[in-house]
Amino acid sequence: MKLPNGYGSVTKLSGNRRKPYLARVTLGWNADEQTGRVTQNRIPLGTFKTKKEALQALAEYSANPYDIQNNNLTLLELYQKWTEAYFPTLESESSARTIKAAWKYCHIIYGMRVKDIRARHIKGVMENGYVIPASGKDSGMKVFASPAPNPELSPYLLLRRLNVDVFTCLNFYLLRCHQSL
Repeated sequence: MKLPNGYGSVTKLSGNRRKPYLARVTLGWNADEQTGRVTQNRIPLGTFKTKKEALQALAEYSANPYDIQNNNLTLLELYQKWTEAYFPTLESESSARTIKAAWKYCHIIYGMRVKDIRARHIKGVMENGYVIPASGKDSGMKVFASPAPNPELSPYLLLRRLNVDVFTCLNFYLLRCHQSL
């Protein structure tokens, strides 16, 4: 069965594999000026157990395309993109400071790819997240996020706020991916 032009392709990979069908799409063309050859920039959507599943993945991508190139986007890169768009919409600078303060506790997962982050990682940051202040009475010591007598100053509550903001940030990322194509 031939698929429409620009739709993508499904190929069967060689060997004995659990998921032998590869679905991929073309995201532009690369021209080699020296040789004059033009090649497709083909990006895989994934491998699948059956051809039907691979065609379904192509159909879903075709119906609602997203940015495959951001596959390796880290949480830190996403946070930077999100803050550029979100902070100007805040009514007060104190809201931005609250988010920045909570974000400091997340240094453990800064380098993780967004697609790999799960709820357990966020929970781990909330339970085991810490900062090492450069000045003040706790200078050079780990300060863990925990409930404080003054609820307004509680790093734990800040992280609960960040938990919501990280998922808002992830939603922002997904919406941007859909709008970029």
